Amino acid sequence: MDPGLSMFDWPSFAQIGTALGGQGVLVNSAEGLENAIRAIETRDKPLLIELRLEPNDVPRMRI
Repeated sequence: MDPGLSMFDWPSFAQIGTALGGQGVLVNSAEGLENAIRAIETRDKPLLIELRLEPNDVPRMRI
């Protein structure tokens, strides 16, 4: 698929989740992934994990 199909200026869904009373975590790096894992382990309210991948670096599925 053409990666350009997913390249939009989207709002931060993690910030929206936080604004609505939950907890939002943005994952776009290894550090962000660690933060998400900690948030999962300690969550006490709804948790939204926003995963942003670089479209050109997504591994291809092998069939």
